[in-house]
Amino acid sequence: MDAYDLLSREVRKLIYDLGWKKLRKIQSAAIKHIIQTDHHWVLAAHTASGKTEAAFLPILSTATFTGPGVRVLYISPLIALINDQFERVERLCKEMEVSVTRWHGEAAQKEKNALLAEPSGIVLITPESLEAMFVHNAWRISHLFAHLEYIVIDEIHAFAGNNRGLQLTSLIHRIRREANCKPRVIGLSATIGKENYGQVKLITGEPERCKVIVDNDKKESTVRFDYYEGKGAELPQELIEALYDRCEGSKTLVFPNSRGRTEEIAVKLTRLAESRKGATQFFSHHSSIDKEIREHIEAFAKSSDREHFSIACTSTLELGIDIGTVDEVIQVDATHSVASLVQRMGRSGRKEQAKSRLTCIATDDWHLLQSFACWRLAKQGQLEKMQTIAHPFDLCFHQMLSEVKAKGEIKASVLVSLLEQNPVFQQVEKTQIDQSVAQAVKMDHLELLGDEYIIGLEGEKLVNNREFYSVFTTRRDLQVYHKGNRIGEVPESPMILPEQNILLAARVWKITDVNLQGKRVEVVKAKDGKKPLFFGGAGDVSKLVRQEMLTILIEDAEGTEFTEGGAEALEQLQARFAHIPLTDLDSQRPAFVKENEVLCYTFTSSAINRSLHLLFQLCEIDARPNEHSSCIAIPQKEQAAWERIRHVLEQSPDHIDRYLLLKIEEQESILDFSKWARYLPQGQQLSLLKTALFDFEGAKEFLQKTQWVGV
Repeated sequence: MDAYDLLSREVRKLIYDLGWKKLRKIQSAAIKHIIQTDHHWVLAAHTASGKTEAAFLPILSTATFTGPGVRVLYISPLIALINDQFERVERLCKEMEVSVTRWHGEAAQKEKNALLAEPSGIVLITPESLEAMFVHNAWRISHLFAHLEYIVIDEIHAFAGNNRGLQLTSLIHRIRREANCKPRVIGLSATIGKENYGQVKLITGEPERCKVIVDNDKKESTVRFDYYEGKGAELPQELIEALYDRCEGSKTLVFPNSRGRTEEIAVKLTRLAESRKGATQFFSHHSSIDKEIREHIEAFAKSSDREHFSIACTSTLELGIDIGTVDEVIQVDATHSVASLVQRMGRSGRKEQAKSRLTCIATDDWHLLQSFACWRLAKQGQLEKMQTIAHPFDLCFHQMLSEVKAKGEIKASVLVSLLEQNPVFQQVEKTQIDQSVAQAVKMDHLELLGDEYIIGLEGEKLVNNREFYSVFTTRRDLQVYHKGNRIGEVPESPMILPEQNILLAARVWKITDVNLQGKRVEVVKAKDGKKPLFFGGAGDVSKLVRQEMLTILIEDAEGTEFTEGGAEALEQLQARFAHIPLTDLDSQRPAFVKENEVLCYTFTSSAINRSLHLLFQLCEIDARPNEHSSCIAIPQKEQAAWERIRHVLEQSPDHIDRYLLLKIEEQESILDFSKWARYLPQGQQLSLLKTALFDFEGAKEFLQKTQWVGV
């Protein structure tokens, strides 16, 4: 039967009223599979392929909206994405008289009260708002979701392989348990590869019931790689001028790798536009800018049919917020991952038949090489393999407090049983759960009354704080004000001082007052030309990307996508390694003798490089790592350095653990990668630290097989 014929009469009428001539490929496939099976499904298709409608058309055809209770729960990683998708989903539901309600920290309380009074229809929510519901009003779970039929997870790849995804899996499990319902899960993604299907399926809590529908159609794309050598803290003026020429008269998104660079670009392009009397408007967009300013920029871009704009942005515009048509995406220096490049590139060419256009501009040869490597892997359909978190002790602590707070009081045996039955903690042993519970009692996060646990005094401080709802770490920020108007925020730092200049919201500001107790910074418009502060940085790089960089460096000197400057910079980098006869790129690595040290280019992941450097520290070898070029400089006199650290790794693993435990005791901030690690038993802290920042198994494999060539 044709997919269209499987839809309900009301939905077929909706399609007719919308003026659709035909269903898209992913929509036809989703309709058939969702309606004709009882599986969970992940819909994987390129940006602007109609995935939202692909999920909701069969859902609207099969869900029983005439009965009581919420029938569909739509979960998004971003409040901004919820607000964006609300209009889209409401447009589909309006004619069918299906209610759509937003439930998050910024949503109107009137809408929430109406839903509580008469639960129905579709609810759009974030994981954090779900957590808050469990913590403070657990009765609402059964009240709202007893008849839940579907859970839709937008941008599901954003939850895979991280603690936020594990939290979501736990919350879905708890909804099923507390509301006694069996909703099907439909995930939506434009950025998952085959190597990550397993990770994405785990989010449903029932991976054996989950299948993936893939639309392999790829949008046509054009790409160019350009190069302007950066010699100082600021971007070279030639790059800024080239960027301006690229943006003027079009609609572009410019992605640097930090908030500081975002502001630098926006400010300098704005100044050029003023001096040249250009017609294009320039903005900056990132998480430190006030929400109302960000929403104004998004609305302007979406409604600007004739006006041209350029938005310098971070990952805040990487996900699928609809800002209308974008002509081109410009990446300044390399993304840290292939997945990020694919996601950003998908922001252009959203119209049917339109090409995606990407320009990558590098300020040094290693950024150029990494950009090209990410692009080649994207063309091949290869993405980084997501991390498996087998022992999420920190999330176990968090969900333990959440369970106790939700129930008020809970028998000791029941608490442990609930955690054991949670699919997120299947590989966490009962003894480890017992240790975590005992530590919580010791620190007064839990209190044992008879045979029941309640939240302790210190635990109340955690669970009654809004920060408890999220499992990701948040920066300590200072609010920035100009004449009583909030502009945004900057990270708390010793560098934030009166008379210092900062970049924010595409302007340069001078700090006039800093109130650390009140978390407030007062500013005025800067007019002195003093250089402003920069904030932000990039993430870890995978072994996959580094291996491709080596391949390009040694084997492939061609690239028709390069400008003259880009081609010349790549050729010069390749020439530096041309004399090293590498014949096996899987096991051989290049090394140079320079003055009194040996430069060893590992071309491996950031986590492995970090592990190698720690081993050198253990052996008291003065090695100098350069993560940007994946290079470790070793004193030439240390002839047996690599053999020494291999021996430590293979023969003395306890020595590594003792060293890391000492680091934890001396520097608690080393655990800042996790919000809850500091509350765990020491052994669990060590396990999390090794998983999050290091890869000692990968380092062992690297040391066993690597041959250094060139020395």
